[in-house]
Amino acid sequence: MPLPLQRHDAAIAAALGLLVFVVRWLILDFDNEYFMHVAWAAEMIRGGRPVYDFVEPGFILQTTIAYLAMLAGGPQLAVEGALVCALLATATVATFLVCRSLGIPRWMAVVASLAAAATARASTPIQKSLCTRSPFWRSSHTRAILRADGSWRWRR
Repeated sequence: MPLPLQRHDAAIAAALGLLVFVVRWLILDFDNEYFMHVAWAAEMIRGGRPVYDFVEPGFILQTTIAYLAMLAGGPQLAVEGALVCALLATATVATFLVCRSLGIPRWMAVVASLAAAATARASTPIQKSLCTRSPFWRSSHTRAILRADGSWRWRR
């Protein structure tokens, strides 16, 4: 059973999210993968369907999210950059909140969240930013808990 969050956790989570968003925005670098999805999203705006037969569902997800972002913010690369930064910040906040709900001390949750954000490649695609940068997200469904002294134990 997840533990209730304390009152300072929301403020710390918001600060972590803002920090990760700003730092990621400052080091933002686009590679060919971003341009590929932006080009496909632009084709979708013109009525095309460039993403109907891919094997990896992540490609369709990223192109669809880029398409929705272009509809909301216009056909500019800054929208794609803001989207990637926001999703990585969301993953960082989710990591912190899940760590705290598992009873992990606040300082360890901050370190784990920042470590997850720091290990993201500069060209991490959208779906990987949100899904794989939250390493403790699945931990909320396991039976392992971390004690304050750093040892693990299994709930019965």
